[in-house]
Amino acid sequence: MKDLIMAISYGYTYSQLGVFIRSLARTSFRGDLVLFVGETDRASMRLLRKDGIWLIPFWYPYRRCHKLRTPFHRLWPLVRPLLSQLDSVGTIQQIAAPFLNLSILRFAFYRNFLLRHGGGYKRIFLTDLRDVCFQSDPFLRADDGGLRVFLEEPGHTLGGCPNNSRWLMELYGPDVLGDLAANPIICSGTILGDRERLVAYLNAFLFSLPRARSVMRMGMDQGIHNYLVYRGLVGPVVFCQNRESEVLTMGLMNPADLPQRSGNGLFVDVNGDPYPVLHQFDRHEGIRREILSAYN
Repeated sequence: MKDLIMAISYGYTYSQLGVFIRSLARTSFRGDLVLFVGETDRASMRLLRKDGIWLIPFWYPYRRCHKLRTPFHRLWPLVRPLLSQLDSVGTIQQIAAPFLNLSILRFAFYRNFLLRHGGGYKRIFLTDLRDVCFQSDPFLRADDGGLRVFLEEPGHTLGGCPNNSRWLMELYGPDVLGDLAANPIICSGTILGDRERLVAYLNAFLFSLPRARSVMRMGMDQGIHNYLVYRGLVGPVVFCQNRESEVLTMGLMNPADLPQRSGNGLFVDVNGDPYPVLHQFDRHEGIRREILSAYN
C-alpha cells in the first residue's frame, strides 16, 4: 500500500508551489500527492499534472474571503441549533459548508477523499502547502499506525499566544480557554496517521462544529484541533515534540536558537539526521530567501 500526502491550494501559481513540489520530488517519497486546487490558472494546472500530482478542482464562491470571514458568518448562531440536532457527519458538513472558510473546509475535502479512495493508502500526511519544505520522506520516522500531532516550540502555550487564545475564546468561551491555557500549542498544519485513525479524526473534527460559537476567523481550525486533542475526543494520539520528530515547526523558534545544519545545509536533529519536514520556514527571512532560491 502507498502513502499519501494531501494539501489545499487556492490561487497559487505553479511557481509559488515550487518549494513544496520540487523539495518533495528530491526525496525518496513515492506515494501519491493530492492537491485540492481552486482559482488556479490553466498553465499551472497543466504543469502540476505533468509532475504526476492528482488534482481535485473545487469551487469556492467567496473569492475575496478565502482567508477571511465568509459573508454569512453572522448567521452561524442561527445554524448551530439545527446542526446540534444532527448525528450525521455528512449532513453537518453539507449544511455547515457555506459558512466555512478554507482553513476549516479543507478538512471536509480530506474526509471526502479518504472515504472514496482511502482504502489504497497505508499512511496519510495532511499538510500546509506554501510554507513547507521537505528534506526527506515525511513517513520515514512514522509508525504504521496511530495519529501523530506535532507540537510547536517548547515554552509556548495556548494561553500565552494571542492568536491561539483568541481562537479558543471565540470558539468555546472563557472556561475552555482557561482549562486549556497552560497546554503546549499543537499545530493543525501538519497531521499524520493511518487511514482509520485519520478518518476518525476528521469525523470528530466535523462533528464538533456545532460546539463552535463562531467560525469567523481564518486559523480557527487550530483552535478546534487543540480542543479535540486535549479533550480526548479523537482517541489516543502520539504527541510529537518539536525538534524531536519528523516535522520541525519553525514559526516560534528564536532565530538565535535554530537547529544545527549538516554540511550540505540541511537542518538536523541531535543525532545528525535531517528533519523530513520544515514547516513555517518562511517566518525566518534569511532561511526563506535561501530556500526560495534553492527551489525556484
